[in-house]
Amino acid sequence: MDHVFVESREEGWFWEVSDSEGKPSEKKEGKGAVSGLPTEGKHVFVVWQAERFKGVQFGSRAVVDLYQVAWPLVAVGAVKDRKLETLAEWCSVSHSDKTPADHARTVRECYFRLVERLRIGLKVEDVGRTLASGLADKALQMFGKLAT
Repeated sequence: MDHVFVESREEGWFWEVSDSEGKPSEKKEGKGAVSGLPTEGKHVFVVWQAERFKGVQFGSRAVVDLYQVAWPLVAVGAVKDRKLETLAEWCSVSHSDKTPADHARTVRECYFRLVERLRIGLKVEDVGRTLASGLADKALQMFGKLAT
């Protein structure tokens, strides 16, 4: 599954396709309405503040809005707000706000860092559940022997 990172501003727009490992393979930029978004294949569209894209039709394709994804980080106090600059700092990603291409690169790097942290967190949780399940089984066996 490829990821398409989209940025649109009054002065121009930019989109870039990256494979599942983050390697960019295709990009396009322009002025006016965003155009040329990939329609073939399986893509996840990753944007920052999707409400900016009222004129763009993503159709039934998956859209990930990092602005919305940042809410859990705010809720647990990991970051103070949902600004891209704040998320970039938390993800240790350099951020330049000069062009839509710079913004799309920052969104791409933050997205892949968040996905990696989620993957690691889920693995740690799985290990914890496995250990807890084993300990619970041993405790039940021990209490069962005491009861007889």
